[in-house]
Amino acid sequence: MNIPYKKSRIRYNLIWGVLFILAGIIGFFLSLDSVFSIAWILIGLIQFSIGYFEMKRHYLTINEEGITKNSLFPKAIKFQDVLRIRRFKGVYKIETATDRLIIDKRIIDNNSLLKLNDKFEALNF
Repeated sequence: MNIPYKKSRIRYNLIWGVLFILAGIIGFFLSLDSVFSIAWILIGLIQFSIGYFEMKRHYLTINEEGITKNSLFPKAIKFQDVLRIRRFKGVYKIETATDRLIIDKRIIDNNSLLKLNDKFEALNF
């Protein structure tokens, strides 16, 4: 089961990335020796890359064995190692003897958040 990011978050990153790139290109043509224009383009490329990554990769991947938080450096926890799942207002903290995985509920799609809650209820922690 895949838990995607909110569509509004992905759209936000893509739109702002394009706007920063355009601002950098316009600034570069208005003043050819501007270092700030290059910085705007780089920031825009980073923002757009984040949006593209979030569009192609889901926030969480859950299978029978465990849960994986997909990021630049993915982190996985096996369900058999889970000691406790702590629920706070905006996050879940999944703890094992050696690791801790923090899941931000605010960036998860609402329908997928219900599925995630059902999965955690089925684990009985």
